[in-house]
Amino acid sequence: NDYMKKFRKECSSTFGWENKNLVLLIDEFTYIYTAIQKGFLSDQFMKTWKSFVEKSFFTSIRIGQDIMPKFKMPYQNEFGIAEDKRLSYLSKEDAIKLIEEPIWDAKRKRSRYRGKAMDLILDYTSSNPYYIQILRARLVEYMNNQKAISVTEADVYEIAQTFIIG
Repeated sequence: NDYMKKFRKECSSTFGWENKNLVLLIDEFTYIYTAIQKGFLSDQFMKTWKSFVEKSFFTSIRIGQDIMPKFKMPYQNEFGIAEDKRLSYLSKEDAIKLIEEPIWDAKRKRSRYRGKAMDLILDYTSSNPYYIQILRARLVEYMNNQKAISVTEADVYEIAQTFIIG
């Protein structure tokens, strides 16, 4: 409490930070539930968490897996202040943006994907953002190792095989 109050006070007296808000992104929030269940973390954690959120020290975005409803059941009061958003598969257009934009060839003003490489990625990932990012990360690593400037269907196939064979 003291630290956050001091932080807010410092922000309010710092030019350009007067009206800024902290946003805390927490991935794998459901691991907290597992830790509570195993006794590694007190179940009082959720009450403490709620008190921080209610004091508006920050806005939080908690990312969890499909067990979030099970997590929320014993902590309905603590989660009562949260809004749920279920994220699923991307539209084809958004999936293409997620695949293409981070490694866009700005110098040549074109995609780095050749032929049907993009279609193959869409097929392998079913437009799931998590899988797209994992596959794309391995593709970029592969491109860097090969000193390649573009990705072909054969490259995508070869990288996809690494998920199957290790």
